[in-house]
Amino acid sequence: MGKARPPWLLPAALVSAIGLVTLAVSVGRAAPDERAHALLVAAITVVVLAVIVTAIVVPITRANHRRVRRVAQERPGWDLAAAWADGTLGDALRELGATKPLPQGSGDAIVLAWSGEGVELWDGGKPPVRLLALPWRDVVQVTGTRAQAGTMVMNGLAVTVHSGVALVLCPSRQLSGGIAGASELQVEQLADRLRAHATTH
Repeated sequence: MGKARPPWLLPAALVSAIGLVTLAVSVGRAAPDERAHALLVAAITVVVLAVIVTAIVVPITRANHRRVRRVAQERPGWDLAAAWADGTLGDALRELGATKPLPQGSGDAIVLAWSGEGVELWDGGKPPVRLLALPWRDVVQVTGTRAQAGTMVMNGLAVTVHSGVALVLCPSRQLSGGIAGASELQVEQLADRLRAHATTH
């Protein structure tokens, strides 16, 4: 899925953009003798925004990283990808016989695992619970699609089985977990990696 980006890159870019706009507007509107005060207010605003964004981003990123690490301990040598559940995933899991429901359904953080043995979905909890395991002979198609995690429309990955049921998830931009969804190209690259296994079994 390409080179992983640092988890702080997106929020840093967002805060920087907001800060530059705030500075430009504040200084532009201020009278010459008030520009020092406007700069101070803008700087404080940027700092507050940075603290808020960091307080949200860092815990989520760390939690997603921990989920992937827990599954890695259960499946050493397997490839892993952090993802979120599409709104249809809960029903699809039930149709395929999964006994553990997703806690919240759409938007739940999950971990995709795959190897020559097959493809699996894990909740990444403590301890991690395997939601579903499929041998490659049951997989007929792996494609990119549009998906929705919670209220966010994202690039999704669909793993379709012989019965026609599709397991749809929204991969993270970083395989190890993060806060941003994967791009369309990254999803297609991930699908290629899974298809390489599916077509040889």
